[in-house]
Amino acid sequence: MAKSNTLRRENQPYLIKIHPSVIWVKTAVLISILLINIHRANMTLDEVETTLQFEIAADSSPVKINPEGPLNFLRGYIYPKMECMYNKRFFAPQINTEYNLEHCRHKGDLKYTYTRNRRIDMAYKALSDSEMDVYNEQYHNHLIELFPSPTGDISIETRVSRSFIRALRAEKTEKHALQILAMLLCFLRGGRYSH
Repeated sequence: MAKSNTLRRENQPYLIKIHPSVIWVKTAVLISILLINIHRANMTLDEVETTLQFEIAADSSPVKINPEGPLNFLRGYIYPKMECMYNKRFFAPQINTEYNLEHCRHKGDLKYTYTRNRRIDMAYKALSDSEMDVYNEQYHNHLIELFPSPTGDISIETRVSRSFIRALRAEKTEKHALQILAMLLCFLRGGRYSH
């Protein structure tokens, strides 16, 4: 007795066509949920791991977040806990910092006051013209520019009018901010961006 199958012919695989707009909607929903959770800073480690396993069905094969790439949210979960950026910005040996230690006697006790002026931090000049030394100097100068941190905290907010975050929030560029960030992400990954 032969089986009847109205969906497919015998020995033929199912062919399911997913409309591209469905893929974009799923992607947008995933990114929105992740951004909301990250903004609220309440993602648990289990949620981050589940996000890494999330697949978006594409025409040829499912698409997942590359665990080795910059979109891996596990890094975003662990790095703040380790304070990697804070330590890199404030304690990197490539950054010339000004420390001041003063002592004074107060009622017979010797007291010490430690101060640090973060406003004048700057990268050490490259010792040679080697590519690595020049890169290190530029990298640490950019790090200081991105995180000026006059109060000692790590923030992209700054009072400087020529900062990147202010440029993104400017009236003329605000509506294109997401496209600008997407282009930067594409450049970071070595991809090409076409508008």
